[in-house]
Parts: sequence; structure tokens; C-alpha cells
Amino acid sequence: MHELTSLKAATVQFQHQANDKKYNLLIMEKFIEQAAIQQVKILTFPEMCITGYWHVPKLTTAEVYALAEPIATSPSMMLIRALAIKHQMIIGAGLIERADDDRLYNAYVACMPDGSMQTHRKLHAFEHPAISSGDRFTVFDTPWGVKVGILFAGTIIWWKTCALRHCWVQISFSRHIKQVVPIPAALMR
Repeated sequence: MHELTSLKAATVQFQHQANDKKYNLLIMEKFIEQAAIQQVKILTFPEMCITGYWHVPKLTTAEVYALAEPIATSPSMMLIRALAIKHQMIIGAGLIERADDDRLYNAYVACMPDGSMQTHRKLHAFEHPAISSGDRFTVFDTPWGVKVGILFAGTIIWWKTCALRHCWVQISFSRHIKQVVPIPAALMR
């Protein structure tokens, strides 16, 4: 564990290309290299930035399955993971996950400097009927002694529609973490 005096975090918002993982990863790699030069230690990209987001509701179920990747063997995540190791930073990125049980998730993966990966599944997925919702919060330690948690913007928006539920999320999540909460969102069209 490193002694922490300051921790530089950054977020990237970019216009992804629908169904074009190669293009999206190329753009992400350029941002990662720039962040490394600026000594960023935690870098976050939007949800589903690898696979694309806005076009997904119009896809057939078969097309969504074709776009999905298992996290453990994902070629996309292997590239992000290698860059996280190379630059000793946490890099978070989103894609459609194909789980071991063949269910699909809107997943967000934090690739760690040691090569491990932390995966969060969006709690209230609504992007496509074939995409399932996750069932737990994701909180983990970093090499810098800071706990990090991941929530999606849709989760925050969903819970804000009901004040009591919003309070429950804030209270439940704050029991786990009080330091860094990246909230990736696909806000661009």
C-alpha cells in the first residue's frame, strides 16, 4: 500500500461509435495514454462505452448477444487491463457482459493496477429487455488506501424518483464507502 498524499482522478466523456469496439477502444487508449502522462491514478469512462449505448434498444436480442463479451475472457477488457497494469492506474469502462449463466448485464469493470478486475452490474438495467439487472453494490480497496464504489447514473436517477428509496441507497451505500464514488453515465448522443 502506498502512502497517499493526493490522488488524481479523471473522467472521460466521448462520442462512442455504435457496435464499433475497435474504434471505441482506440479512442479510449489515447485518453488513457494522456491520463498517464498527467499522472492520473483513477480514470473512468462512460457506461457501455466499449460496445456503445444509445443504439442498444433498437437491436434484436441476437444482436445484443453478439455484442456482449464474458468479462474473464473479454478481448476488450484484456486491453484495458494491460493498460491499467502498464500505467499503474485504475481504469473503469463499460460494456455488455455475457455472464457464465448466459445472462446479459450492463456491466462496468474497474481494471486494477495489479491486473485484477472489479465488475459492477447496473442495478436497474433498462437499455434492452435482454439485459438483466445486477443485485449488489460494488465497493473495493485501492492500492492507495482509498475505497472506491461504482454506481451507474441510471441507478441514481431511478432512485431519485422515490425519495424514500433514494435515501435507502444513500444510507446503504454510505455504510460501505465514504471516499470515492465514480458514477459512469452515457450522457452523449
